[in-house]
Amino acid sequence: MISLLIDVAKGMDYLHNSDIGSHGHLRSSKCVVDSRWHCKITGYGLSELRRRHNVQSPKVKGNSMLYIAPELLRTSIHYRNYYGTRKGDIYSFGIILQEVIIMDRPYALEVKKKVKLATILANVRSKILEVPYRPSLGEKCPREWRMLAHICWNEEPERRFSFQQILTILRKLAGTDNLTFVERLSQRLEQNVSNLGIMVTDLTAHLEVESEKASNLLGCLLPKAVADDYILGKAYQPKIFKSVTILCTDIMGFTKISAKSTARQTVDFLNALYSSYDAIVKTRDAYKLETIGDAYIVISGCPEKNGDQHASEIAGVALDLFEVLKTHTIPHLPDETIKSRGGIHSGPIIAGVVGLKVPRFCVFGKTYDIAELMESSSKANMIRISSTSVNLLPNAKFKLSSMENILMPDKKSSIETYFLLGKT
Repeated sequence: MISLLIDVAKGMDYLHNSDIGSHGHLRSSKCVVDSRWHCKITGYGLSELRRRHNVQSPKVKGNSMLYIAPELLRTSIHYRNYYGTRKGDIYSFGIILQEVIIMDRPYALEVKKKVKLATILANVRSKILEVPYRPSLGEKCPREWRMLAHICWNEEPERRFSFQQILTILRKLAGTDNLTFVERLSQRLEQNVSNLGIMVTDLTAHLEVESEKASNLLGCLLPKAVADDYILGKAYQPKIFKSVTILCTDIMGFTKISAKSTARQTVDFLNALYSSYDAIVKTRDAYKLETIGDAYIVISGCPEKNGDQHASEIAGVALDLFEVLKTHTIPHLPDETIKSRGGIHSGPIIAGVVGLKVPRFCVFGKTYDIAELMESSSKANMIRISSTSVNLLPNAKFKLSSMENILMPDKKSSIETYFLLGKT
């Protein structure tokens, strides 16, 4: 709004320095804004034309009288010979200032208190009041604006500033010398664009951080290749893998350990142990398929195929996991010996992503079931491995026990197995 006030002050300064001399009827309705957001003065010149030709002016009435300076209000009861003065225009500008400051009509705060127009005019016209009667500016009006308004409607006309002086004050209040409303709007838009650019940069950086967190979290649920496709919106189609190797392990006596532990102690124990397991799996061409309670399951050859290397990769992982277990202790049960058993089997599986809200990479098939059988039939701190997996191991690289047949769940067939004892 201040740029519009500057436009009004410029226009009035021009009028006061022209042959017209003064406006005489300045009020907010005479200030109009054009298509370029420049405020223009209208309704001037007629008072001077009438005065020069001794033509009576139309009667000023209603709220328009609120813009008339007190010295002019006292000159005529009917205001038909009212032509206006330069100092009167300054007073009128002060009333416009009040409208801008409180964003309401002249004497709006007084009108809200039920003060009638006649009473307001009588008080403004009065010479006996100790303090000249002027419109209220409200408690929140800045000091500089209040001072400018009081200068404009000073009771003594000669003490009112000229529009040239008012322009100087308005420009200082605006913080610039000569910006129009459009230029100021453009400047504000440029600043907003700049601020928006900074916000976009910050939000983009924040989004990248959060995206990285989401990717890392998704990477914990899915293999990297699958997670990358998932992020790109590509659905992972179920696939058949003709040959993979699966390792299943669990902690023996875990129910008794849990009975001696609080929920927090149990979680802390498993978290520490499985973190060590995870570090080992990351060094191998293998993927932690899932953890279910005390069960830790690893697969190789899926989702990334690696020829026949999956058997030796899983065998190496199994031996390393059991080596870690030898030195791992339970902090709150230091005398408790941790015993585990493991099972390894190789064969075909079907793999796919299951779930929408919490997608998980899952495998299905008889190979998984036999790997669980190898684990459940194993012994304490031993790793039972099927002959199918043994046949895929490199010759003379791993130590094995003698062959042992175990019954399949159907009790009709058996499978050849060994215990994986170590590396040669």
